[in-house]
Amino acid sequence: MQNGDSVEILTNRSNHGPSRDWLNIVASGDTRNKIRAWFRRENREEHIRQGKEYLEVELKKLGYTPKDLLKGDRLITAAGSQSLQSKDDVFAAIGSGAVNAHGIIIKLVEMHKKYLAENKPPEVSEMLKEIRPTNKVRDRKDDCGVLVEGESGFVVRLAKCCNPIPGDEISGYVTRGRGVTVHRVDCPNILSDGEDVARMIGVSWAASSDLDYVVDIEVVCADRSGMFAELIAVPSEMQLNISSIHATPNKTNKTSTVILGIEVKNSGRVADLMNKLRMLKDVYSVSRPIRVT
Repeated sequence: MQNGDSVEILTNRSNHGPSRDWLNIVASGDTRNKIRAWFRRENREEHIRQGKEYLEVELKKLGYTPKDLLKGDRLITAAGSQSLQSKDDVFAAIGSGAVNAHGIIIKLVEMHKKYLAENKPPEVSEMLKEIRPTNKVRDRKDDCGVLVEGESGFVVRLAKCCNPIPGDEISGYVTRGRGVTVHRVDCPNILSDGEDVARMIGVSWAASSDLDYVVDIEVVCADRSGMFAELIAVPSEMQLNISSIHATPNKTNKTSTVILGIEVKNSGRVADLMNKLRMLKDVYSVSRPIRVT
């Protein structure tokens, strides 16, 4: 090609940006930097998503609720970099591997524990000391597989009204002499009768818990011959133990309400069981009941 030659420029309307191959073609360093900057911007949203997801998963593994540790500017402070000035900046840096996520997690946990220590009512602090065993060897069943403010070893009682199991979102309430009572967050009995909201405490499921839990499943079905046998066959086929069965017939509408007490390890198994029960003929509803006290 020589000066004065005429050329035709063909454009591709479906191409919305440069190709990475251009980095091997362009001669200008400034142009090359602009191409790299374009790709960084394009990948930013994906890096933000990946970084946020990774951080939340790792915090949950440690027994923490991510939103509690990521309040305010804690994430930016934990990152400790002047170039990361927003949460999205930090998430993007984690997602791209530009920063050490492990170090950020350690700092987040330290800041959260410091905050809890400084803001916990004295009465609650004293009650927590009472319900945490001092002996080195603790019975794992005492804590029901629940972490209190990220730590194990506390005496925990699962509320009978809502029967929380791993996988359920939970909330705790400190009671003198009885330990921490754990409810499902959708349980209407939390803070009933004007209980003190200051005694509410952060709880979460321990990732390593392998305990068995009994959960009640309420089935409303037709009151007909063979229905009962069909119901109990489902958990049996799933190799789930049935700890109790109680049926109440309603002669007015010819239905029966059956409460199945099932031993499970997590809410995922319960969801699978409930879906299978719903597929049975003449089953009208399947739910996990909550007793209002």
